[in-house]
Order: sequence, then structure tokens, then C-alpha cells
Amino acid sequence: MPQIDSKGRFTSGETKPLKERFDEKISFEGDCWVWTGYKNRGYGYIHNGSRPHPAYRVAWELYRGTIPEGLVVRHRCPQRRKDCCNPDHLKIGTQKQNMEDAIEDGTILRGEERHLSKLTESDVEDILLGFPHLKGYNYQYMREKASQYGVSVNTIADIFYGRSWKHISGL
Repeated sequence: MPQIDSKGRFTSGETKPLKERFDEKISFEGDCWVWTGYKNRGYGYIHNGSRPHPAYRVAWELYRGTIPEGLVVRHRCPQRRKDCCNPDHLKIGTQKQNMEDAIEDGTILRGEERHLSKLTESDVEDILLGFPHLKGYNYQYMREKASQYGVSVNTIADIFYGRSWKHISGL
């Protein structure tokens, strides 16, 4: 018999087990388990309790077990599908490894690949190579370079101190 939940919606009064609800939202396409339910930015989500949870994390927990404290589930789908939930395409790792994966896969852009970047790799190399290493001249140099390249002094400082353009800052 239908019931009305706390938000005034009709419900069946019965909730299917999470695994059953999860499996209903999977479409098998080759090796991938493609999520067919709700997606946000390409990633699937499933409600488990009061809020949606990433479907790939739920897949790991359903088919592989608990996620160790301090670690994350990394997507390593050979097709680079964000909506893939195949546990064989997932790995446990650190957040740093996850970010390295994203850079390798091209899902996070860096340097001049970013569409809002005002600087090129050549500009950053010029900034770093010309940086004076004499005490007291750093801020003046940063102001000059910021003006020259049309960016803020903070942008130049971030480059120099390795907070941005890290892939070049090792000159």
C-alpha cells in the first residue's frame, strides 16, 4: 500500500536493499559497468540514507569491502569513463595518487592547458630563471614580472614558491 514520506511524496513503504538498487542502475558495455542513474559532472550517484553517494565508491564497498581510513577510490577505467563502476577498474590509493591519475588522464588540466591561463610554460621558465636570489629584491622583481605579464604579484609568488606551475618549478 502506498505511503507518503516526510516530504509529501508517495512511496511504496518498502526500500530495496542497496545492492539490488545499485545493480538495477548498471548497464554492461564491454568491460565497463556504466552507471545509468543520476549523474553529476559525469560521475554516478546513488542515495544511501539521506544523501547521494558516488556510485563508484558504493561499487567498491559492495564488491570489494571497506575503504581504508585516509584512502580514496581511484578510477582506473581503461576507457576513461567517469560513469564506470566496474570494481576491476577501481583502485584504492592516496589523494595524491588520485590527482596524479587525473593529470595523466587529462581530466585535470595544468599550466597553459587551462583555458584561463595568461602565462605559457616559456613565460614561467623566464620568470624562474631570472629570479634574483638576493635578499630584499624578491618583491620588487615579483612586481615587475607581474606587471610585464599582466598577472598579480601573488601569481608570481605562487610560481616561485612552488604553489603553482609545479611541473616547471623544478628548474
